[in-house]
Amino acid sequence: MKYWNVIINSAWIAATAAIVLTGLGMIFMPELRQYHQNNKTIAALASDINQENKTYHEYKKKQERFRTEPEYVEQIAHEQGLVYPHEKIFNYEGDKNQTTIKDRIN
Repeated sequence: MKYWNVIINSAWIAATAAIVLTGLGMIFMPELRQYHQNNKTIAALASDINQENKTYHEYKKKQERFRTEPEYVEQIAHEQGLVYPHEKIFNYEGDKNQTTIKDRIN
């Protein structure tokens, strides 16, 4: 009879512990899911920030080239169709590469 009391008491303790642990798991499960979702969001935002930083640095390089290289400014202007008053641009639309020929008249 003494052994049965030990077994029954152990079973009650185990059952109580299981119920308490299950309850705690149910209480903290939504927070755990939210934690994992927040980590995914943070990772995605960090990736976006890295991409924006790359774009920013590319623009800064172009801005520096505009400030220091007159040839680069002229090249970009020509690509946009701007010319000096003494220049003529001949566009040949039949060419697949859309080659632009610039003839400078002095």
